Amino acid sequence: MVPIAATASESVSPWNYLERQSGSRTEINQVSARQSESKAITIKTAEGDTVTLSFSQQSEMDYLGYQHLGYQKALAWGDQGAMGQWQRSSLAGEQLYLGHNSELSISVEGDLSAEELEDITQAVQAVDKMMQGLLYGDKSGQGVTALKDLDLDTLAGIKADYSYSREVRVQRLTHEAHQYSHQGVIQSRGVGRVRGPFAEQMDRLINPLVRQIGAADIEPRHLEKPLGRLFKGYQNNLNTTDSRYQSQKEILEMIQETFFQRLETYFESSFGEVAPDH
Repeated sequence: MVPIAATASESVSPWNYLERQSGSRTEINQVSARQSESKAITIKTAEGDTVTLSFSQQSEMDYLGYQHLGYQKALAWGDQGAMGQWQRSSLAGEQLYLGHNSELSISVEGDLSAEELEDITQAVQAVDKMMQGLLYGDKSGQGVTALKDLDLDTLAGIKADYSYSREVRVQRLTHEAHQYSHQGVIQSRGVGRVRGPFAEQMDRLINPLVRQIGAADIEPRHLEKPLGRLFKGYQNNLNTTDSRYQSQKEILEMIQETFFQRLETYFESSFGEVAPDH
């Protein structure tokens, strides 16, 4: 048998392959805090006068952070070479709001003497000290003792109403998306077309094997099973967790198909159709 070398006029099947990848990650962070406080003190004097003091305040904070990252990648290769395109996009933003509001009111019913005004001032300070200690962690009762020790002969009664609240919320939202697509086709080239470097490189890999098989006088039908096991072994050694697994698997399948097509063409050109065994 005379080995047939690849020439520019042969009908060959070079590959074209396209791979696309895209993905995005979006993260939203939100922090909000609210705090409110109210105080109301009503004092009655021994003469029937009434003094009411009220105070309230609200504070709030809202923070919003937004981040988005995206990418797109496309790879293509074939007889004319390879080309790639990459695109990356990012978007980030922040928003912060701070608010505060406070109100104070004082009402007096009746005429206050200087002594009543002094007792009222001491009573308000003592009550506020006691309530602040209870609300913010000082539960020793020192404020109550201080109020009892005061000489408040002009006062008949004290009523206090305090409230305090605080709320903090933290939220994080994330979203990830990944897409992968690939396309591989075998396109036949007509006789006389110009061959590219990719096809020539595959010829350098495949033709020596074809010539060795031809020199050994082995028919293709006797090679189908052992060669099939060989390519299957290569596929089993691929890493299935690799994002390129599917494309690598399809490339091996293309190589296998092209190799068997070349063997079939070679033996048909040398012998004609081989009769089956009886």
